[in-house]
Amino acid sequence: MRHALFGLVSALTLAPSASALQPLEHFIDRARTSSFDAREASATSRMKREDAARAWQALLPSATLRASYTRNQYPASSIVPANPATGAPGRTITILPEDQLDAFAILDVPLVDLARWSLVSAAKHAERASDRRAAQTGLDLDKQVARAYFTVIAADALTKAADGSLKCALENHELVAQRQQVGLATDLDVRRAAAEVEHARQAIADAHYTVIVTRRTLETLSGVTPEAGAPAVFDDLRPEGPVASFEARAPHTPGVTAAEREVDAARANVTAAWGALTPSVAANFTERLTNATGFAGQSQVYAASVTATWHLELGAWSGVQSLEAAEAVAAVRRERVERAARDLVVQAWAQVEAGIVKARAARVQVEATKEAARLGHERYAQGRATQLEVVQADRDAFDSEVGRIQADADLAYARHLLRSASGESLAAARMTKETP
Repeated sequence: MRHALFGLVSALTLAPSASALQPLEHFIDRARTSSFDAREASATSRMKREDAARAWQALLPSATLRASYTRNQYPASSIVPANPATGAPGRTITILPEDQLDAFAILDVPLVDLARWSLVSAAKHAERASDRRAAQTGLDLDKQVARAYFTVIAADALTKAADGSLKCALENHELVAQRQQVGLATDLDVRRAAAEVEHARQAIADAHYTVIVTRRTLETLSGVTPEAGAPAVFDDLRPEGPVASFEARAPHTPGVTAAEREVDAARANVTAAWGALTPSVAANFTERLTNATGFAGQSQVYAASVTATWHLELGAWSGVQSLEAAEAVAAVRRERVERAARDLVVQAWAQVEAGIVKARAARVQVEATKEAARLGHERYAQGRATQLEVVQADRDAFDSEVGRIQADADLAYARHLLRSASGESLAAARMTKETP
């Protein structure tokens, strides 16, 4: 089902591209199985699962087999005379043989143990909390991978924009050099044009650095090496639904439910502490094989017993109070986690709303600065504008395109963050290819 959602979102948000960069869901899927955080969370869940199984096994009957050999320095025996009345012959009773052999089969069955039962409940709640923590780790990984993924796309777009800026700067430098030859431009104009070329090259170097670093980050998070290239980044600017619909899902996110299970585990530990102050009842059955038959004259004997134990400690009351305080701490943490989850949803929703405004404004700025740059070049060719004006117009056009790319990438991530914060595990950033 999750793969189907991924496919639907990708079809709506990422335009077909000639680039070979893998889709976002590919990185997220691999991160959820291969990343350090995911593997650690999985191992922790497995450990808690085994702890719960061990706690449950403590309530099951246990069997013990024991054998021993004893060399007695002084053997002991007794002679029972014959009984003429019954016709029983005389016999020798071995009380303590010189070479004594014993074998025991012991079965212990706990019947009533309130403390252990409560500890089993606490372990099960801890196991569920660990599973929910692992699910929350998955959502956190989704956010980290999405942040890196959209940064990679933005960095690739910045590289392309910087390449275009360099091309424009080179053409402008050639034009200025030609105008200087006919006396229509000064040496300072040529130097400014050359400086603008170097400025564009510097922008390319910065963009390439960002590409290398962000791709490395994405690879570290997911274990997948990003392929070259990236799709065009452009958000569709559609508004999200009401914030209340997202916030209503916050209490059901894995982080909040994990905190709830931890409260349940703390409460069960309190019950176990109180249960330790009550008597426990256990049954015991022992089967013995021995050559020290004694007066019973039987080499195989058994004994069965039921034992009630009431163990009281002077420090037990303090232990109960400490666990009750731990339960109160867990309850406060649960409230804090839920509030933080709600706050993150509201923050992400507001970030989307602000991002839409910023992205829309960035588009207007791109159109205006591109037109200004075009007119600047035309006016300069006609001798009605200075080289400084042309340089500034080109820089404004490049900066506005950079701003547009960053605004769209931030908006795409904000959409993903909104869904992740409300418990959805899918790439939900709406991105479509910009139409010329």
